[in-house]
Amino acid sequence: MFKNDVLANVLYIDLSQKKYWVERREDLFEKYLGGAGVAIQLLKEECPAGSDPLGPENPIIFAVGPLTGLFPLASKTVAMFKSPHTGNLGESHCGGRSAVALRLAGYGAMVIKGASST
Repeated sequence: MFKNDVLANVLYIDLSQKKYWVERREDLFEKYLGGAGVAIQLLKEECPAGSDPLGPENPIIFAVGPLTGLFPLASKTVAMFKSPHTGNLGESHCGGRSAVALRLAGYGAMVIKGASST
């Protein structure tokens, strides 16, 4: 289903290393389709157990669904992170242009981790 779809591209940004790269994750998007399912799985993969919710090792993941940018009003971005309030899964949904911008830039998800030196 996602063989040639840009939705299966995940953009990784490491602020500590000042690097970014893109990985094809067709397996992930075929199993979870996108949005919250993909974001939760990426958080499980990228967030070390016992990490400080406000520490640089705690990533924030933004993901969009398969209809984003293709279907009217399908324009929600989901953000997943380890909540500093509870220490458990934190989830936020937002509307606006961020979801369409992410999808039209060629990504289905973006993982930001690390801390900038400035």
